[in-house]
Amino acid sequence: VTKGLPKDLRANPDKLILPPYFPDTPLVRELWARHYDNIAMMDILIGNILNELEEDGLAENTIVLYFSDHGTGVPRHKRWMYDSGLKVPMIAYAPEKYQHLLSGKPGVASDELVSFIDLAPTVLHLAGAAIPNNMHGRAFLGENLKPERAYAYATRDRMDERYDMQRAVRSKYFKYIRYYESYKPYTQYMNTPEKGDIMKEIRKAYANGTLPVQGVHMMALTKPDEELFDLRKDPNELSNLTNDPQYAHILLEMREAHNRWSDNTKDSGLIPETIIRGWENKYDASIYDILRSQNVPITEIRDAAFGKDLSVLTKSLSHKNEAVRFWSAISLGNGQNLAKNHKAIADLNLKLNDEV
Repeated sequence: VTKGLPKDLRANPDKLILPPYFPDTPLVRELWARHYDNIAMMDILIGNILNELEEDGLAENTIVLYFSDHGTGVPRHKRWMYDSGLKVPMIAYAPEKYQHLLSGKPGVASDELVSFIDLAPTVLHLAGAAIPNNMHGRAFLGENLKPERAYAYATRDRMDERYDMQRAVRSKYFKYIRYYESYKPYTQYMNTPEKGDIMKEIRKAYANGTLPVQGVHMMALTKPDEELFDLRKDPNELSNLTNDPQYAHILLEMREAHNRWSDNTKDSGLIPETIIRGWENKYDASIYDILRSQNVPITEIRDAAFGKDLSVLTKSLSHKNEAVRFWSAISLGNGQNLAKNHKAIADLNLKLNDEV
């Protein structure tokens, strides 16, 4: 991929600062340098495209948005809810006659929260087209903009052959992560990622006791129910603050932000794929339309998925909605105190014959 990259632009593996959670081995350094080389090569390729615009006489009429799609394709980056997987670079460029449409002065970094769902509304707004009501994003370039978003949201459901439902809320200064399946490992075995050399180095370092303490959590067999990070003090998101009383009000704020988002968007990730297929066949409609026309109890489904009260979950096993019953059974079955609740065990056994 980096064939033709000038030598002076190539990263020196020995001089790189590795993320603190990776083992410091020659192979990890070599691969990390390769990522920097890919970035340098990408800049050259983008430069070629900009030159083509110039040659075609289009440069002065073209607004350019240049961004990555996710974090680096290595463990704890791509597919993870940390900023290393979610926060990506973006450059917005406008020629002189359109610079008034930028949200800040040219050449100045912005701390505005922008989400991928904002891209389509932004392009439509710049083009003078109406933004459809079903678009949840916000235009961040142009005139007469709506107020900046207070939060950006992220989701994770199925990754390759593994399920692990996670949700994140990010404000300018804090990150909240909710693990709906906290009983699963941070790093489930997935065929493709496990073939990667950095993943192999992490597994090897953990086995021989040389994995940095900041990375040991990646090998944990379970996760906390929630994580909260102060991004100003802890940009690598290593210190979970959910039990810190000084941050209790922030934790509550972020929880509520997640719940509002879940209700407002009718989070389809709360519906197991097998149930989705059944509903789509039953109603001959998409899950998007079903969630907005059939009075699906999203709040009750979410509460069952994140349920901790055994008595409430036991009652929910008989709910008329199959998604509520599903998550009630899953939450009960993985509850820490299940062995002490004989009634819950008996009720779960009865539900083994649930046909839906």
